[in-house]
Amino acid sequence: MCKFMFRLLAVSLLSGATAFAGSFTSDFSNPSQTGYTLNQGTDLGGNSYPVVTNSHLLLLYNEASLGPISFVLDDLDSGLPIDTFTASFQLQIGPGTSTPADGIAFVFGPAITSTTVFSEEGPYMSSGGVGVCFVTYAGDGPGIGVNVRVAGDGSQLGGIVPGGYLPMASSTMVDSQMHNVTIQVKRNGMFSMAWNGQVLFTNLFLPNWSPINGQFAIGGRTGGLSQEVLINNLVITTTEQPASPAAPTVTSQPQNVTVAEGASASFAVGFDGEAPLTF
Repeated sequence: MCKFMFRLLAVSLLSGATAFAGSFTSDFSNPSQTGYTLNQGTDLGGNSYPVVTNSHLLLLYNEASLGPISFVLDDLDSGLPIDTFTASFQLQIGPGTSTPADGIAFVFGPAITSTTVFSEEGPYMSSGGVGVCFVTYAGDGPGIGVNVRVAGDGSQLGGIVPGGYLPMASSTMVDSQMHNVTIQVKRNGMFSMAWNGQVLFTNLFLPNWSPINGQFAIGGRTGGLSQEVLINNLVITTTEQPASPAAPTVTSQPQNVTVAEGASASFAVGFDGEAPLTF
């Protein structure tokens, strides 16, 4: 008997244009800009962080034992659920100690308030939400790299989705250079992300994602080790859940494949519709 390991790959793209509902844009050149809250700490020298300075959001100094802290956006959609969002920003991690630590998280969900603070593994969001963790210390989470989580199981931020962890070397992540980051969640529960011109995730299926209200935030910390974290050119746009959600639709069926006995067989299906969707 031949045994096959079946892996379902979702490959469809979001079709159909909808109007953006909420948005936020900042190059952090104006320290008096409104629309967000800084939940600050103070280092041993009495300096506050995070702080808007030199046309950057300086999230963490290159000092040990900082945080948890956060940068929290006001609610962009007045409490209404959203089914789609796109976020882009420039992220610099480093300089840091020879072994840097610990990282940051970008999150969205109803548990986020103007006073929420959290570490690189995100806040507790058992009522739903999504987050991306940039982990730079081997002892945290699954290890150094980027992981994607969807809340709802009561754990911190939520469980890492299948296929949602990409290991990276700390020297790659902590290189003291600004890198472009793009994060997108679509109405059908598909997640895509690019960092430094590299596609990290393409149409990663978020099993527990569904339209939900909430706020966006970025938070983090350092531990016994450290690294500086800077953010610039933040742009977030959202789409509210429509009054008549799109019905689930299969846009392309899996095709037959032939493989050697004992090898893996991969099948792909295209789909659209309003999350949550299950297979």
